[in-house]
Amino acid sequence: SGLGNGISFSGTKPTHNLSGGFDGKGAYDFTQGDGGEIVLMDTIDPTNYTIEAWIRPTDVTFTGIIARSNDIGPGTSTSHEIRITAGSKFEHRTLDGGGNNLVTGSTTIVAGDWYHVAAVASNNGEMRLFVNGVEEGTSITLGTLDTDFDRYYFGTDSPSGAGRFDGAIDELRIWRTNLSATAIKAIFENNTNTTVYTELTTGQNWTVDATPHDGTNNGTKERSNQ
Repeated sequence: SGLGNGISFSGTKPTHNLSGGFDGKGAYDFTQGDGGEIVLMDTIDPTNYTIEAWIRPTDVTFTGIIARSNDIGPGTSTSHEIRITAGSKFEHRTLDGGGNNLVTGSTTIVAGDWYHVAAVASNNGEMRLFVNGVEEGTSITLGTLDTDFDRYYFGTDSPSGAGRFDGAIDELRIWRTNLSATAIKAIFENNTNTTVYTELTTGQNWTVDATPHDGTNNGTKERSNQ
């Protein structure tokens, strides 16, 4: 694709539950004990990002969920990460030139409930966390985002002894832009990938790579606006 994207599975393949998901239209179920992860190659370092997904944890102790890492794996080093704290809060963790940065949410996670979680960051800009369309925690001003990693792990663990995610992930999206609070709230409220007009400027070309998946195999990737 030119972006170095490719999806694979590590460990036991997570179960694709066709009737699961926050909307009942399918989601991936991850079981903590089997070590299963989904891996997305992404060799171009983002200067801005938004990672957002519907997440239903069944273990609300200190665990990873989504992280950017390398071939060594998230248990050693990560950035661009969403995880759960020991206090059952969602947390956005990322690295920049100054080191480790954390934005911790305020919602107490209930096992088995669905939450829309979005992590937003940009070079020399703000690092933010949103839960169910509402900003939580205290935003942090970053330096230059870390560039040591080349792939994302979904349903994963985290450094510092965090366990592996146990639960379901649905409607996961990674954007190469820092979505506004208005856009994130619209996504949460509409349960869709709506983009509000404030995200657009005249002359922009937005491109989407879509890879269909039937629960077993990937289909042919298609690119829009080409």
